[in-house]
Amino acid sequence: MITLRVGSRRASLLQGGRRIASFPAEGLVWWRELFGDAVRIDDSFSNIEKAAKAYLFARFYSYVQEKHRLVKTLREIDDFTAVYWMWETKNRGTRAISAFKKLYGLV
Repeated sequence: MITLRVGSRRASLLQGGRRIASFPAEGLVWWRELFGDAVRIDDSFSNIEKAAKAYLFARFYSYVQEKHRLVKTLREIDDFTAVYWMWETKNRGTRAISAFKKLYGLV
């Protein structure tokens, strides 16, 4: 289970009690645009695409200036692509983030 914990300045995604990603609290407006009022996301294999998009949102939020384009891109990419970029980001970090931004034209 992935849980969104909101503090006064940052929002964090927790998986098994461990922080896996975080973003500034003002990003909650865009979070709600993508996931509604969801605070928990099931990370089972049958729902991995939604968990992947939540992870990508939290990781990429600080690196992208045009937040509406990030939300639009995450809505439009298919499930396999979301899971692929989640694993690339976990393994390669900022190099994968840069590649994603360049591929999808995010600034």
